[in-house]
Amino acid sequence: TRATFNTFGNSASGFTMDLGSFYKPAANLHVGLSLQNLISADVGIIKKDQVPKEVIGGISWMDPMGEIAQGTALYASISRREGELRTNFHLGVNVDFPVISPRIGFNRDEFSAGFGMSLKPLIPQDLALDYAFVFPLELTDSMGSHRIALKIDFGKK
Repeated sequence: TRATFNTFGNSASGFTMDLGSFYKPAANLHVGLSLQNLISADVGIIKKDQVPKEVIGGISWMDPMGEIAQGTALYASISRREGELRTNFHLGVNVDFPVISPRIGFNRDEFSAGFGMSLKPLIPQDLALDYAFVFPLELTDSMGSHRIALKIDFGKK
């Protein structure tokens, strides 16, 4: 009701943390594991609404391309969220250009489109910015969400 939103506001935000590992068993093959939302944020407006923890395992295959694009990657992953009985499958494609990499993907619930951008030309650290607009495939109260991430690479390449 209007009184509820006047008292509590109509938006919420929170902080969470993810942890991931990456392995390259062959030249064009990559395998990864991610633990997401290790710090479970409460994004509820009126009552508690914890962001669930999630485990994701994935595999990707890279195909080097011609002179303009640096390569194309096909991704497939499987994930499981805390408190959910079903497992989700994800498919996506990414095309690498010198500075920006457009990408699209989907799973059972969402379609996404976005890009990754290397910040290395601007700053000396090996940082990258990822952006995606995620659109739900089912009718919901949301018309989609914007997701932004800053990636820091550690170790030798």
